[in-house]
Amino acid sequence: MGHIMRCVSLSEMLGPAFSYLFIVNNADEKVKELVSQHGEAVFINVEDIESEPEAISGIIRQDDIFVSDGYFFDTAYQEQIKKKVHKLVMIDDKAMHFFYADVIINHGGLSEIPSYRTAPFTRVLSGFDYLIARNEFIHAASSPELRKISPVETVFICMGGADPFDITTKIINVCLSFDYIQRLNVVTGAAYAHRSSLSNVLAADSSSRIRHYENLNAKEMVQHIAESQVSFATASSTAMEICCVRSGLVSGIVVDNQNAIHQQLLANGCCISAGNFITASEAHIADCIRQIVDPGVLGKVIANQKRNVDGRSAERLLEVFTNLAA
Repeated sequence: MGHIMRCVSLSEMLGPAFSYLFIVNNADEKVKELVSQHGEAVFINVEDIESEPEAISGIIRQDDIFVSDGYFFDTAYQEQIKKKVHKLVMIDDKAMHFFYADVIINHGGLSEIPSYRTAPFTRVLSGFDYLIARNEFIHAASSPELRKISPVETVFICMGGADPFDITTKIINVCLSFDYIQRLNVVTGAAYAHRSSLSNVLAADSSSRIRHYENLNAKEMVQHIAESQVSFATASSTAMEICCVRSGLVSGIVVDNQNAIHQQLLANGCCISAGNFITASEAHIADCIRQIVDPGVLGKVIANQKRNVDGRSAERLLEVFTNLAA
């Protein structure tokens, strides 16, 4: 779903300058509903990635800019697609293949650029300057005001749409041990697999400090992040969205492909790191809370988020795509 959301977000950022056709292989009903709201959509069912370029050859056109987001678009795939379209753009965060794309977008950090093996004409766009996020977050990031936070009373928790390791419940339990945390805004997605565990936590919350939300839209996400002084998220698009709104961020990883964003957030002082959320003890997470609520630390994190995420990435990406279309 993260790959789908980035493509949807990119279409929002580029706006009416282009028309959009989404091609999705083996999409479920939720994905179909989502992408159909943002442009024309074609849904295919191809068993192997090697067959996909031929399967879509009658759909894509010579004047198209083809944008891919995923880990299966290998060198052979790229070579076939590049023959059929005007330009090829790849949203990527793992640098697994040799790339024939005209442009690679990786908002995970400048440190990733040396990892790419590319054709001479390939341009790699990396870092916060090319952040792909929904328009509501870009608008929040463009605010000139430096958010001042005091005291810490509310915590936002969003560990991804699926959260297969149920980090959500672990963080809730830690937060409830701090008396000054009066409210937890907890967001889960449609694929969250631990509803029974969360239900038990909610039932045991006699103080009614927990507010649980599911499948929020971007406007609702901005609202709940903005009213929270501290936020928890894996080093993913959600963490970048939190930086747009500006909240004291505690982040970490649960899978390897989050390392690049994690390192970028740390290197720029935009978060406190919990390390690997799977292996992190509750005592360690509690220490992260004590660290982030320090006024000096919290103020620096917010200032660093404002400095690095300037709300102008949509302008930069529109310029890139306009030049590609020429």
